[in-house]
Amino acid sequence: MAGLTKAGVPDLPALARAGMNPKDRLTGAEIRSLMFGHETRGKLAFDKFLPIQRTTSVDGAISETIGLRTRTGTSWVQGNFLCDAFPGELTSCGAIYRNVFRTPGRDDEYKAVYRWEQFEFSVVN
Repeated sequence: MAGLTKAGVPDLPALARAGMNPKDRLTGAEIRSLMFGHETRGKLAFDKFLPIQRTTSVDGAISETIGLRTRTGTSWVQGNFLCDAFPGELTSCGAIYRNVFRTPGRDDEYKAVYRWEQFEFSVVN
């Protein structure tokens, strides 16, 4: 990814970045501290608005439930991206932003922005 960025290719498509301020984007170290060893809860940001709950161990093992579907996999930080791999699925990497439009009392402190999906979430444990 670093090589593509140096060549001027954006790390996320324009539609995925819409409304996101670069100053609100977390660094790799901030992502690691936020996600690893913690449980998060939130929802898909568009389309189906399904609830999402995720637990990431300190070594990157993840258990994630979206709606009624639960899956397990591995997570790691690559540059300033959170990457996930689930058996039988393509690996995906996304940026995490502080959600400046959050609503108090909702699990939406952060927004994970992937190529095809966005999740709003908060750390709950």
